[in-house]
Amino acid sequence: MPFFAVWCFYAGYKLGKKEQIPVPKVESPKVKAEKRRRSKEQEEQLRRTNILMRNLENYTGDGKGQQKI
Repeated sequence: MPFFAVWCFYAGYKLGKKEQIPVPKVESPKVKAEKRRRSKEQEEQLRRTNILMRNLENYTGDGKGQQKI
């Protein structure tokens, strides 16, 4: 029985040397929060730009039909 355990350890050791097991990349919570914050900022900027473009298209010389940015 101990021979089998030693043999399994040795076989696993040889297998581990041949194949590189990929280590999954894990993003830190700080990086995830930064990406989420940047995403929210970009969405806000896009919303403001869309409102501005709609206001330019609807401009008739007075303030009717204009949205607040």
